[in-house]
Amino acid sequence: MKAVVYACGSMGAVAVRRLLDAGFYIPLAISEEEPGSSSVHELCGALNIPCMAPRDPNQFGWVERARKTRPDMLFCFNYPTLLKAQVLAVPKHGSFRLHRALLPEHRGPDPVRRAIMAGQRTTGVTLHELVVEPYGGGVVARQQVDIARDDTAASLEKRMEQAADAMLATVLPRMKALDFSISPQDLTAGSTHEVLTPEDGGISWDRPAEEIHNLIRAFARPFSGAFGLLGDEMVFFLRSAAVADCSMEPGVPGFREGTILIGTGRGSLEPREIEVNGRVLTGPQLLAFFKEHGTDTFL
Repeated sequence: MKAVVYACGSMGAVAVRRLLDAGFYIPLAISEEEPGSSSVHELCGALNIPCMAPRDPNQFGWVERARKTRPDMLFCFNYPTLLKAQVLAVPKHGSFRLHRALLPEHRGPDPVRRAIMAGQRTTGVTLHELVVEPYGGGVVARQQVDIARDDTAASLEKRMEQAADAMLATVLPRMKALDFSISPQDLTAGSTHEVLTPEDGGISWDRPAEEIHNLIRAFARPFSGAFGLLGDEMVFFLRSAAVADCSMEPGVPGFREGTILIGTGRGSLEPREIEVNGRVLTGPQLLAFFKEHGTDTFL
């Protein structure tokens, strides 16, 4: 059973290994990352699997290269470019993709961060059929993942990668044997989102503290950071907690028993780690920063 694979990052490398473990032969791998900077390229190089990085995988020449391998299936793992109909038509037994949410929830890019922003306590990974309508194909397998209260996108991604690894170990041998089913999605359920931008990390202080805390978690490193303007300084929030205290107006900092709290639309936000002008501040340094700003409030 031959499979052409479009894959990037550590999740892509995990999936390539699982395909090989299941007995698939990979005549061609495609990655958007440059050779030397990609775990997929490194793995394929070690295993003598041809791995290319085209600028446009939908271009005729690259479609023909995939077609000439005569693949039985096509798999897409963490590959950001939308594959068009001419690519999806290449394999004999279908094209499949791993999505980092429980479809039909969070169709679109950035599903892990969207789940955190929504305050969800569970999410998951879905292996689905790759069709022309983005995220619209039927479901082959799902695996649920719990979200901890203080998970960031980075910490949650690691556990989702582990869940995907376990799911693929079970489902890929069945797919190789053509012993699997596809369940249609209910596309009237769930939600569809656009890609998140750094500007989406701007904090609206009239929102509930819990919602702001979730935003901070979703934009924490390695992403751009949730932010607010205090006086003339941009403050990036790296870690926080939502507390019930609601004695301050939205955006107004105040001191309570040795901690700093910032008023919100409901409850208060306790900043625990911030970044200002490239300096990361915690503990006494964080408190000193807010004392220096006196009566300044966040815009």
